[in-house]
Amino acid sequence: MVMSLGLPWSSAGVTAGTYLPGYLSPSYCYTNYYYGTMDCTYSSYSPGFYLPGYVVGGAPGYATAARVFIAVAFALVLFSHRQMSQALLTAALVTAAASVALVGGELRSGPLVLLVSIGCLLMARQRSTPSPTSGWQDRQRAAG
Repeated sequence: MVMSLGLPWSSAGVTAGTYLPGYLSPSYCYTNYYYGTMDCTYSSYSPGFYLPGYVVGGAPGYATAARVFIAVAFALVLFSHRQMSQALLTAALVTAAASVALVGGELRSGPLVLLVSIGCLLMARQRSTPSPTSGWQDRQRAAG
């Protein structure tokens, strides 16, 4: 669950390009009294150039609003394990699912890892939930 915070949650975007303007360095003239002439420097010109846009990587989980929900869900999982509470585990599952729904419909690697961890928690919850007949079977084994 916590690993999904380091994975990308949104797709990459492209930034706009930038035009860097050129420059003109004009010539200037000065009087050379030694030779009795007028000397002028050369002017220079640079036309400028365009820098195309570049691809910006997707936002990781710790940069999205889902980070709060994931941290709360992880804390609820720890508390539910310590208290052996099914209600806290259910609250953790709902909170983790809310973080995926909060970010949107884009399934990148971050939300997918979180969904897999939600599936694992669901399987753990079902295995730890006692069946209604488990007490009856234990009593039958003890009696027989």
